[in-house]
Amino acid sequence: MADTEPNYELVRERLRRARMRKNLSLREAAEDIGDVSPSTLSRIERGATPDIVTLNRLLAWLGLQRDAVFNARPANPKTTPRQVEVLLRADKKLDPRTAKTLAKIFDTAYREMTES
Repeated sequence: MADTEPNYELVRERLRRARMRKNLSLREAAEDIGDVSPSTLSRIERGATPDIVTLNRLLAWLGLQRDAVFNARPANPKTTPRQVEVLLRADKKLDPRTAKTLAKIFDTAYREMTES
């Protein structure tokens, strides 16, 4: 069986559309979803990968079935450096310069390892 990951793009698109359709700000949507911050929603809409708890809350709020999201497509290794960069930038323990440097190091190493 091929490794699969959730179709985060589907979740992002549905989140954005649901917010717009309901005419909700990030803050209002976060309050409606519960236990999710507006900044977390913003990061997710811009490409961040939510943790599993947040993903489950989003799926419930959006009315999406887990199977529709988890069986949607095989993992795409080309998105990995971008996902790592987003996670590093979201880490409050890292200053922005350190996060950017680590993301560049990871991206370089990842490209070298996958191109050989």
